[in-house]
Amino acid sequence: MRMKGFLLLGLFFLSFYLFSDAQTRIEVSNDSIILGPHKGFPLSYKGETIKRKQLGVLFSDNPAAMTALNIAKENQTFGMVFSFAGSIMIGWTLGRAMGGGHPNWLVTGAGGLCFIIGIPLASAARKRTLEAVDIYHEGLYHSEANGLKLNFSSTPNGLGLVLTF
Repeated sequence: MRMKGFLLLGLFFLSFYLFSDAQTRIEVSNDSIILGPHKGFPLSYKGETIKRKQLGVLFSDNPAAMTALNIAKENQTFGMVFSFAGSIMIGWTLGRAMGGGHPNWLVTGAGGLCFIIGIPLASAARKRTLEAVDIYHEGLYHSEANGLKLNFSSTPNGLGLVLTF
């Protein structure tokens, strides 16, 4: 009697697993963008490395992905401007100090602040680019339900499995 109970319980879980796995099938498109090993970068498309500038061509049919990519480009631009300005201010002051001139350390502090502001902007650009890739992928993947659904619920005879199709 005990062996029959284990066998029925095992068949129950096996059938539940098989029916739940069969409910949704995901089809993958060949146009997907593959993320690289270094925090998602470099991105590759059809076996070739793709840059952020080239993503605009791929995302032209997906307005949500294009919006996220435009925000990423803005973040990247502002991050580069702040980082470049900070680097110039720091380099100029350190160059004057090494050349024997009188350095202005206030300018160095402002340059450091600009450089620090550029770091989160660059990080936001990376995050938004990966978000745009995810939105693009959502448009490529779709699921098809096969109509079978297995639920554990109450029946007129008590608790049991209900198969709907």
